[in-house]
Amino acid sequence: MDVFAKNWDHQILHRTWNGRTWSEWEDLSPANTDDNLAAVSPKPGVTELSGRGRNNRRYRRTYTADDSELDTGGETDPS
Repeated sequence: MDVFAKNWDHQILHRTWNGRTWSEWEDLSPANTDDNLAAVSPKPGVTELSGRGRNNRRYRRTYTADDSELDTGGETDPS
């Protein structure tokens, strides 16, 4: 699971849950924003984050999980 948040100085933060523990917060500078963020997962293991920065520019970032971060739910990939 991925969590995105804004801190007191408008910086975007990110952390993950691996099913046992939370990661430390990661600062995604310089994309500071006053807007709400949008996160979408187009496929398992990929999360895209989008928002408008305080400088009125659009910011987008894509996260791709490595195999150790993915939970298959006991299923295997048929490919």
